[in-house]
Amino acid sequence: MTYNRFFNQEKNRIEYLFCNFDFYDGIDYLAKIFSEKYGFSVVDEIDGIWFRIIRMSLNDRMYELLWHEDTGNSMYCLEHADTVDEFLEKRISEVVAFINKRIID
Repeated sequence: MTYNRFFNQEKNRIEYLFCNFDFYDGIDYLAKIFSEKYGFSVVDEIDGIWFRIIRMSLNDRMYELLWHEDTGNSMYCLEHADTVDEFLEKRISEVVAFINKRIID
């Protein structure tokens, strides 16, 4: 598993796509890790026909974990700021390493 970082011009935000981790229930596992390891809190969940969103908060910032049938799992902060993006990318990198370690073990 890896992740790709890209700038969504339409939404004016940096998004992180989890590569090789497009499981529908993977979004629940990611939310659990972010909650247990870093203190993110689940605010609400939105279930659609082709997508699912888990909104999470930490330090007065809102984040979304998204599963979409075409793209798989991704995560982003609703407010674009360099320090927030760096913070989130560091956490995502750590989560990817954690999951990869569990897969190998």
